[in-house]
This record gives sequence, C-alpha cells and structure tokens, in this order.
Amino acid sequence: MSKIHPTAIISPDAKIDKSVTIGPFCCIGNNVKLNKNVQLLSNVIVEGHTVVGEGTRIFPFRMSWLLRIMLYVLTVVKGFC
Repeated sequence: MSKIHPTAIISPDAKIDKSVTIGPFCCIGNNVKLNKNVQLLSNVIVEGHTVVGEGTRIFPFRMSWLLRIMLYVLTVVKGFC
C-alpha cells in the first residue's frame, strides 16, 4: 500500500504504484505515473504527461518540466511577477 501524507494533493487520474511514498505538501496532477519504489520527499510538484521511473527519489521543491515552463511564461513572458 502506498504511503501518502494527508497534506498531499493527488489527482484521481494519477497512476501510483502501491510501493510509492509521497511526503507532505506534494501535488500530483493528471497523466502522472509513479512507478515502483518512487519517493517524493516533500513539496514536490509533478504535472503533465510524466512518468517517474522505478526507485527514483525526488527532493523538496522540485517540479516537472511542464510546470517550470508554465511558471516561466507567466513570470517572464506575461510579466506576472
């Protein structure tokens, strides 16, 4: 059974292996697949069409490439600072 912290926000469309650990304040979006023994420590955002490989460990304040691009567009291109 997955270990999911109660403060984590997870899309019902995400595919999460039963051995995954998701720490506090993580956000998992649609079209995300977390494979066997993945660990998201805390404050990790995974969005877009993303597959996290077996045994991967993601540290705090990391985000997927799609979210990073969206934040760049909003802050630099659109001028939302």
